Amino acid sequence: MVGQWYYTRLDACGSAKLTYDVIDTRTKKKIGGATFTAKQEYVLEAKSGSWKTDVSLKQESAWGEAKALRASWKTECIAASACAAGSAWQGSQPIATGKTLHGGTSHQWKAGQNIEGFRTKTTVTVLGAGQVLLSPATFEPPGKMTIRCDKTASGTSVGCVFPSFAPTLVLPLNHRGHVNVAWSMQYLTDHWGWEGKGSPLTREADDAVSQANRGKVCDSAFTKDPTVPDDSCDEFPFAATNQSGAQLGLSGKDCAQIRPDMPANGRYTVTYVNNTSGRRCTIGHVPNKENGSVGGSLSSFYQNNRVLNDEKFWLAVQ
Repeated sequence: MVGQWYYTRLDACGSAKLTYDVIDTRTKKKIGGATFTAKQEYVLEAKSGSWKTDVSLKQESAWGEAKALRASWKTECIAASACAAGSAWQGSQPIATGKTLHGGTSHQWKAGQNIEGFRTKTTVTVLGAGQVLLSPATFEPPGKMTIRCDKTASGTSVGCVFPSFAPTLVLPLNHRGHVNVAWSMQYLTDHWGWEGKGSPLTREADDAVSQANRGKVCDSAFTKDPTVPDDSCDEFPFAATNQSGAQLGLSGKDCAQIRPDMPANGRYTVTYVNNTSGRRCTIGHVPNKENGSVGGSLSSFYQNNRVLNDEKFWLAVQ
Protein backbone atom coordinates (compact mmCIF):
# COMPACT_ATOMS: atom_id res chain seq x y z
CA MET A 1 0.00 0.00 0.00
CA VAL A 2 1.29 3.44 -0.93
CA GLY A 3 -0.48 6.75 -0.60
CA GLN A 4 -0.38 10.41 0.28
CA TRP A 5 -2.27 12.53 2.78
CA TYR A 6 -3.04 16.22 3.35
CA TYR A 7 -4.69 17.73 6.40
CA THR A 8 -5.68 20.93 8.20
CA ARG A 9 -7.08 21.53 11.67
CA LEU A 10 -10.51 20.07 10.90
CA ASP A 11 -10.27 18.00 7.73
CA ALA A 12 -7.98 15.66 5.87
CA CYS A 13 -7.89 13.72 2.64
CA GLY A 14 -5.73 10.92 1.38
CA SER A 15 -5.44 8.07 -1.07
CA ALA A 16 -3.92 4.64 -1.06
CA LYS A 17 -3.11 2.06 -3.73
CA LEU A 18 -4.31 -1.43 -2.80
CA THR A 19 -3.70 -4.80 -4.42
CA TYR A 20 -5.63 -8.07 -4.37
CA ASP A 21 -3.75 -11.25 -5.21
CA VAL A 22 -5.24 -14.66 -5.97
CA ILE A 23 -2.91 -17.48 -4.90
CA ASP A 24 -3.24 -21.15 -5.79
CA THR A 25 -2.81 -22.75 -2.37
CA ARG A 26 -1.45 -25.96 -3.91
CA THR A 27 1.22 -24.46 -6.15
CA LYS A 28 1.70 -21.24 -4.14
CA LYS A 29 1.67 -19.36 -7.45
CA LYS A 30 -0.20 -16.17 -8.20
CA ILE A 31 -3.04 -16.87 -10.65
CA GLY A 32 -4.83 -13.53 -10.62
CA GLY A 33 -4.89 -10.07 -9.18
CA ALA A 34 -6.53 -6.69 -9.08
CA THR A 35 -5.54 -3.14 -8.16
CA PHE A 36 -7.60 -0.47 -6.44
CA THR A 37 -7.42 3.21 -5.50
CA ALA A 38 -8.91 4.00 -2.09
CA LYS A 39 -9.69 7.62 -1.22
CA GLN A 40 -10.77 8.92 2.16
CA GLU A 41 -11.71 12.33 3.52
CA TYR A 42 -12.02 13.08 7.24
CA VAL A 43 -14.37 15.82 8.43
CA LEU A 44 -14.03 16.72 12.11
CA GLU A 45 -16.33 18.98 14.13
CA ALA A 46 -14.82 21.61 16.43
CA LYS A 47 -18.06 21.89 18.37
CA SER A 48 -19.27 18.32 18.34
CA GLY A 49 -17.89 14.95 19.27
CA SER A 50 -19.28 13.63 15.98
CA TRP A 51 -17.03 13.20 12.96
CA LYS A 52 -17.23 11.38 9.66
CA THR A 53 -15.35 10.12 6.64
CA ASP A 54 -16.32 10.19 2.96
CA VAL A 55 -14.74 7.37 0.97
CA SER A 56 -14.45 5.82 -2.47
CA LEU A 57 -12.94 2.62 -3.79
CA LYS A 58 -12.17 2.29 -7.52
CA GLN A 59 -11.04 -0.92 -9.16
CA GLU A 60 -8.30 0.01 -11.60
CA SER A 61 -7.48 -3.39 -13.14
CA ALA A 62 -7.93 -7.14 -12.85
CA TRP A 63 -6.44 -10.26 -14.44
CA GLY A 64 -6.63 -14.03 -14.25
CA GLU A 65 -8.81 -15.50 -11.52
CA ALA A 66 -9.62 -12.13 -9.93
CA LYS A 67 -13.26 -12.34 -11.01
CA ALA A 68 -16.67 -11.46 -9.57
CA LEU A 69 -15.05 -9.40 -6.84
CA ARG A 70 -16.95 -7.86 -3.94
CA ALA A 71 -15.61 -5.24 -1.51
CA SER A 72 -16.40 -3.96 1.97
CA TRP A 73 -14.93 -1.01 3.89
CA LYS A 74 -14.63 -0.44 7.65
CA THR A 75 -13.00 2.48 9.50
CA GLU A 76 -12.38 2.18 13.22
CA CYS A 77 -10.57 3.85 16.09
CA ILE A 78 -7.46 1.89 17.01
CA ALA A 79 -8.25 2.77 20.62
CA ALA A 80 -11.61 1.00 20.65
CA SER A 81 -12.72 3.01 23.67
CA ALA A 82 -12.61 6.24 21.58
CA CYS A 83 -15.31 5.46 19.03
CA ALA A 84 -17.27 2.68 17.39
CA ALA A 85 -16.33 1.32 13.97
CA GLY A 86 -18.31 2.35 10.91
CA SER A 87 -18.93 0.69 7.54
CA ALA A 88 -18.85 2.75 4.35
CA TRP A 89 -21.66 0.73 2.79
CA GLN A 90 -23.83 -2.20 3.78
CA GLY A 91 -22.05 -5.52 3.62
CA SER A 92 -19.88 -6.29 0.60
CA GLN A 93 -20.76 -4.77 -2.75
CA PRO A 94 -19.86 -5.96 -6.26
CA ILE A 95 -17.02 -4.11 -7.95
CA ALA A 96 -15.36 -4.42 -11.36
CA THR A 97 -12.65 -2.74 -13.39
CA GLY A 98 -13.55 0.93 -13.89
CA LYS A 99 -16.28 0.87 -11.24
CA THR A 100 -16.16 3.04 -8.12
CA LEU A 101 -17.96 2.39 -4.85
CA HIS A 102 -18.86 5.48 -2.81
CA GLY A 103 -19.83 5.70 0.84
CA GLY A 104 -18.99 7.11 4.22
CA THR A 105 -18.62 6.31 7.90
CA SER A 106 -19.97 8.12 10.95
CA HIS A 107 -18.34 8.16 14.36
CA GLN A 108 -19.00 9.59 17.82
CA TRP A 109 -16.29 10.25 20.37
CA LYS A 110 -17.25 8.35 23.51
CA ALA A 111 -15.84 11.09 25.77
CA GLY A 112 -14.57 8.74 28.42
CA GLN A 113 -12.03 11.35 29.51
CA ASN A 114 -11.49 15.11 29.22
CA ILE A 115 -8.91 14.84 26.44
CA GLU A 116 -8.14 11.84 24.25
CA GLY A 117 -5.87 11.35 21.28
CA PHE A 118 -6.40 8.38 19.02
CA ARG A 119 -5.62 7.03 15.58
CA THR A 120 -7.78 5.29 13.02
CA LYS A 121 -7.42 2.24 10.82
CA THR A 122 -9.31 1.35 7.66
CA THR A 123 -9.85 -2.23 6.52
CA VAL A 124 -10.83 -2.91 2.91
CA THR A 125 -11.88 -6.51 2.30
CA VAL A 126 -11.97 -7.76 -1.31
CA LEU A 127 -13.01 -11.31 -2.14
CA GLY A 128 -13.76 -13.20 -5.35
CA ALA A 129 -16.40 -15.87 -5.85
CA GLY A 130 -15.31 -19.23 -4.45
CA GLN A 131 -12.12 -17.80 -2.96
CA VAL A 132 -10.94 -17.79 0.64
CA LEU A 133 -9.69 -14.59 2.25
CA LEU A 134 -6.20 -14.85 3.70
CA SER A 135 -5.64 -11.23 4.68
CA PRO A 136 -7.64 -8.00 4.13
CA ALA A 137 -5.96 -4.74 3.14
CA THR A 138 -5.51 -2.19 5.94
CA PHE A 139 -4.13 1.32 5.98
CA GLU A 140 -3.71 4.16 8.45
CA PRO A 141 -3.14 7.89 7.97
CA PRO A 142 0.35 9.11 8.99
CA GLY A 143 1.18 9.34 12.68
CA LYS A 144 0.96 13.14 12.68
CA MET A 145 -2.74 12.79 11.82
CA THR A 146 -3.75 11.64 15.28
CA ILE A 147 -7.25 12.90 16.11
CA ARG A 148 -7.74 14.64 19.45
CA CYS A 149 -11.14 15.14 21.01
CA ASP A 150 -11.68 17.11 24.20
CA LYS A 151 -14.28 18.71 26.42
CA THR A 152 -12.01 21.28 28.04
CA ALA A 153 -11.15 23.85 25.34
CA SER A 154 -14.50 25.59 25.43
CA GLY A 155 -16.55 25.21 28.58
CA THR A 156 -18.43 21.91 28.57
CA SER A 157 -18.71 21.50 24.78
CA VAL A 158 -16.87 18.70 23.02
CA GLY A 159 -15.08 18.71 19.70
CA CYS A 160 -12.30 17.12 17.68
CA VAL A 161 -9.28 18.40 15.72
CA PHE A 162 -5.98 17.33 14.21
CA PRO A 163 -3.79 18.96 16.90
CA SER A 164 -0.49 18.71 15.02
CA PHE A 165 -1.76 21.27 12.50
CA ALA A 166 -1.26 24.77 13.95
CA PRO A 167 -4.24 26.95 12.90
CA THR A 168 -4.03 30.58 11.76
CA LEU A 169 -6.05 33.45 13.20
CA VAL A 170 -6.94 35.65 10.23
CA LEU A 171 -7.79 39.27 11.01
CA PRO A 172 -9.07 41.83 8.52
CA LEU A 173 -7.13 45.07 8.34
CA ASN A 174 -10.06 47.37 9.04
CA HIS A 175 -9.44 49.13 12.35
CA ARG A 176 -6.67 50.31 14.66
CA GLY A 177 -6.56 47.15 16.74
CA HIS A 178 -5.70 45.20 13.61
CA VAL A 179 -3.10 47.80 12.62
CA ASN A 180 -1.47 47.34 16.02
CA VAL A 181 -1.18 43.59 15.38
CA ALA A 182 0.12 44.03 11.81
CA TRP A 183 2.77 46.56 12.82
CA SER A 184 3.90 44.43 15.76
CA MET A 185 4.22 41.28 13.68
CA GLN A 186 6.44 43.14 11.23
CA TYR A 187 8.63 45.22 13.51
CA LEU A 188 9.05 43.36 16.81
CA THR A 189 12.26 41.34 16.84
CA ASP A 190 10.51 37.97 17.23
CA HIS A 191 7.93 38.66 14.50
CA TRP A 192 5.38 36.94 16.71
CA GLY A 193 2.78 34.92 14.81
CA TRP A 194 4.33 35.42 11.35
CA GLU A 195 4.58 31.95 9.81
CA GLY A 196 7.75 31.45 7.82
CA LYS A 197 9.34 34.60 9.25
CA GLY A 198 8.92 34.61 13.01
CA SER A 199 7.86 32.62 16.04
CA PRO A 200 4.45 31.08 16.75
CA LEU A 201 2.23 32.20 19.57
CA THR A 202 0.95 29.73 22.17
CA ARG A 203 -2.22 29.97 24.20
CA GLU A 204 -2.32 30.95 27.86
CA ALA A 205 -5.61 29.38 28.99
CA ASP A 206 -5.56 30.58 32.61
CA ASP A 207 -7.70 33.74 32.77
CA ALA A 208 -6.06 34.84 36.01
CA VAL A 209 -2.62 34.67 34.40
CA SER A 210 -3.89 36.59 31.37
CA GLN A 211 -5.21 39.34 33.61
CA ALA A 212 -1.91 39.51 35.46
CA ASN A 213 -0.06 39.69 32.12
CA ARG A 214 -2.18 42.64 31.06
CA GLY A 215 -1.56 44.48 34.29
CA LYS A 216 2.21 44.07 34.09
CA VAL A 217 2.46 45.42 30.55
CA CYS A 218 -0.28 48.03 30.70
CA ASP A 219 1.28 49.71 33.72
CA SER A 220 2.22 53.30 34.43
CA ALA A 221 4.22 53.43 31.19
CA PHE A 222 0.88 53.83 29.44
CA THR A 223 -0.94 57.13 29.73
CA LYS A 224 -4.03 57.90 27.67
CA ASP A 225 -3.57 59.91 24.51
CA PRO A 226 -6.24 62.65 24.26
CA THR A 227 -6.16 62.40 20.45
CA VAL A 228 -7.35 58.76 20.56
CA PRO A 229 -11.07 58.40 21.37
CA ASP A 230 -11.63 56.19 24.42
CA ASP A 231 -7.93 55.31 24.38
CA SER A 232 -6.90 51.95 25.82
CA CYS A 233 -3.71 49.94 26.20
CA ASP A 234 -3.67 47.33 23.45
CA GLU A 235 -0.95 44.80 24.32
CA PHE A 236 0.85 42.62 21.79
CA PRO A 237 1.68 39.76 22.00
CA PHE A 238 -1.77 39.14 23.44
CA ALA A 239 -2.16 38.80 27.20
CA ALA A 240 -3.81 35.40 26.62
CA THR A 241 -0.58 33.97 25.18
CA ASN A 242 2.60 32.67 26.75
CA GLN A 243 4.45 35.32 24.74
CA SER A 244 2.86 38.25 26.57
CA GLY A 245 5.53 40.74 27.54
CA ALA A 246 4.87 39.90 31.18
CA GLN A 247 5.70 36.23 30.64
CA LEU A 248 8.87 37.31 28.86
CA GLY A 249 9.87 39.16 32.02
CA LEU A 250 9.05 42.58 30.54
CA SER A 251 6.93 45.52 31.64
CA GLY A 252 5.45 48.51 29.88
CA LYS A 253 8.71 50.47 29.78
CA ASP A 254 10.31 47.67 27.74
CA CYS A 255 7.67 47.68 25.00
CA ALA A 256 7.43 49.69 21.81
CA GLN A 257 4.63 52.24 22.16
CA ILE A 258 2.74 53.33 19.06
CA ARG A 259 -0.41 55.16 17.99
CA PRO A 260 -1.90 53.29 15.02
CA ASP A 261 -4.49 54.96 12.82
CA MET A 262 -6.81 53.94 10.02
CA PRO A 263 -7.63 56.99 7.86
CA ALA A 264 -10.66 57.05 5.59
CA ASN A 265 -8.52 56.21 2.54
CA GLY A 266 -8.01 52.66 3.87
CA ARG A 267 -4.25 53.01 4.34
CA TYR A 268 -3.03 52.75 7.90
CA THR A 269 -0.49 55.01 9.51
CA VAL A 270 1.53 54.57 12.69
CA THR A 271 2.91 57.29 14.90
CA TYR A 272 5.95 56.19 16.87
CA VAL A 273 5.53 57.25 20.48
CA ASN A 274 8.45 55.55 22.25
CA ASN A 275 10.91 52.62 22.17
CA THR A 276 10.12 51.46 18.65
CA SER A 277 13.41 49.73 17.84
CA GLY A 278 14.55 46.25 18.86
CA ARG A 279 11.58 45.47 21.12
CA ARG A 280 9.73 42.23 21.89
CA CYS A 281 6.34 43.68 22.85
CA THR A 282 4.05 46.55 21.87
CA ILE A 283 1.68 48.91 23.62
CA GLY A 284 -0.78 50.36 21.12
CA HIS A 285 -3.00 53.40 21.76
CA VAL A 286 -6.25 51.93 20.43
CA PRO A 287 -9.92 52.84 21.07
CA ASN A 288 -11.31 50.48 23.67
CA LYS A 289 -13.97 49.01 21.37
CA GLU A 290 -11.40 48.10 18.72
CA ASN A 291 -9.09 46.69 21.37
CA GLY A 292 -11.93 44.47 22.58
CA SER A 293 -12.71 43.42 19.02
CA VAL A 294 -9.29 41.83 18.64
CA GLY A 295 -9.65 40.11 22.00
CA GLY A 296 -13.05 38.78 20.99
CA SER A 297 -11.65 37.43 17.72
CA LEU A 298 -8.89 35.66 19.62
CA SER A 299 -11.32 34.11 22.10
CA SER A 300 -13.60 32.85 19.31
CA PHE A 301 -10.60 31.51 17.43
CA TYR A 302 -9.47 29.52 20.45
CA GLN A 303 -12.92 27.95 20.77
CA ASN A 304 -13.56 27.35 17.06
CA ASN A 305 -10.19 25.62 16.64
CA ARG A 306 -10.06 24.02 20.08
CA VAL A 307 -6.68 25.56 20.85
CA LEU A 308 -5.66 24.19 24.23
CA ASN A 309 -3.19 25.59 26.74
CA ASP A 310 0.35 25.97 25.31
CA GLU A 311 -0.76 25.03 21.77
CA LYS A 312 0.80 26.87 18.85
CA PHE A 313 -1.00 29.10 16.38
CA TRP A 314 -0.18 31.70 13.72
CA LEU A 315 -1.56 35.07 12.68
CA ALA A 316 -2.40 36.72 9.38
CA VAL A 317 -3.68 40.27 8.93
CA GLN A 318 -5.23 40.82 5.51
